[in-house]
Amino acid sequence: MPPLSAEDQRKLAELFARYESYLLHIARFYLGKSGDAEDIVLEAFVRVIPHLDKINLENGHKARNYLVTIVERLSIDFLRRKKV
Repeated sequence: MPPLSAEDQRKLAELFARYESYLLHIARFYLGKSGDAEDIVLEAFVRVIPHLDKINLENGHKARNYLVTIVERLSIDFLRRKKV
């Protein structure tokens, strides 16, 4: 992965500042353990990096819903892998 531009770094930092605690709450709802929930949230932000150009910070609801969807799916996948 190429290094992030200054604009992408700023956008990622803004997303993290705005939604990290909310996403952590969502992940804890699914997983219970805070350590696993923190890992899921960080993985969600890693996965969003290639798509930063599609995220508009002005439309907060869309950005938040996008991140919540990623966290929910990662949490469910984690539980499925753990079950097997």
